[in-house]
Amino acid sequence: MIVPIKLRQNRIRKYDIVIDALPSLKYDRKVAVITNETVGPLHLETLLKHLEAPEVEVIEIPDGEHFKTMETVL
Repeated sequence: MIVPIKLRQNRIRKYDIVIDALPSLKYDRKVAVITNETVGPLHLETLLKHLEAPEVEVIEIPDGEHFKTMETVL
């Protein structure tokens, strides 16, 4: 099941939440996957199996909303 989400901020942003089925994800450039020590062990392996890109960098950040910043991942 795919649930479309629309967010209205300065501009409309759209994305899908995929439940119980992950489609193949293909990119022609480097991809960064940002996860944390709780979610990574549960879902990272499955995501990487469905991800095709020339280079994939996995960035693990600590748990907590205050770590979800650009400064944390750069």
